[in-house]
Amino acid sequence: MLSVGGGVVAIGGMNGKFAHRDGLGNTFGDEGSGFWLGKLAITKALACSQGRGDDPEMVDYFKDEIAEYFALEIRNSVDAVNLATRTAKRVLDAADAGVSTATAIVDEGAYLLAQTAVSAWYGCGGTKADSPEFVIKGGPVRNATYSTKIALEINAKLPNAVIVQSAGDNLDGATWIANNLRHDAPPLLLWAGL
Repeated sequence: MLSVGGGVVAIGGMNGKFAHRDGLGNTFGDEGSGFWLGKLAITKALACSQGRGDDPEMVDYFKDEIAEYFALEIRNSVDAVNLATRTAKRVLDAADAGVSTATAIVDEGAYLLAQTAVSAWYGCGGTKADSPEFVIKGGPVRNATYSTKIALEINAKLPNAVIVQSAGDNLDGATWIANNLRHDAPPLLLWAGL
């Protein structure tokens, strides 16, 4: 399971063994997340606006976000994090519209998310020869282009992997865990870094 929202977490499971990947927070992890997409797009748009980049479409496309950035009282605050996270959909739209820098950001995000998902599979004992099922959920992956790119990157690493629809939502999963896992299953229920 790859869950992509403002952050990112992947959980792999096979034969009672589980692996947890990322979920490390936006300072040192969450690569490919909504926050990550938005932060990188605003960073690139700001750089282009200062002549430190060569994609004027970024400045035009993200002019409102640039203005919001300069209106922040504290530019590394929770408000800045929220601005970046809110910008994720706009980055995906910009990539779909053909803005080259936004497309590069989305491509890199898809690659990084696939790395996270695949590492969760390997972490629970899976191999490249297996045919694991992957569920990809969350706000940013409602964008068909992003979810397709992630799936293609997963399949490049695990050719037999199958992307499937989720059987439920977060609450369904929590209920299943409560009913079926009577004992802790590290790192499924612990927030462990590895």
